[in-house]
Amino acid sequence: MRGVELGLRNGFIRSILAGLVFIFLTNNANFVKAAAASNHRSVDSLINEGFILANFVSLGGFQGNCVQASLENRTGNLVYVLIEAGRRLIAEDSSCQDIFIVKDNKVKLEPWAKLKTNIFGFCCISSNSAPKAKMKFAVEKDIGSMVYHNLRKLEY
Repeated sequence: MRGVELGLRNGFIRSILAGLVFIFLTNNANFVKAAAASNHRSVDSLINEGFILANFVSLGGFQGNCVQASLENRTGNLVYVLIEAGRRLIAEDSSCQDIFIVKDNKVKLEPWAKLKTNIFGFCCISSNSAPKAKMKFAVEKDIGSMVYHNLRKLEY
């Protein structure tokens, strides 16, 4: 009888240990995901620090995926880029509308890699014309201002 009790007790202990291992692994996986998400840095800080080169070009539309970002990693390290919702891209042609980005765009750039990605936004100066295809947006030291924090919380 004692052997049966010991066997049941060992089975119970194994179940408890398996449950604890499962909980640990699940929480650890969420922690790793959160840590990876926090590695993304603002596109303008990466440009200003010389880690990346970036060009923003109109695809000819005034809404949706209407801007193409060309990014180049200038380092031998992996770079995580965040092109934030709430950023206003300034049209180089002052007769054309600026683009207001409404969706975050997170990009992983391998060392020395070049990559193109489309940016989701809308025109934001109704008195000007829509951006022409291949028109550039300013990149210099200030690629565009960020809007008031509470507006960035809105999601499309």
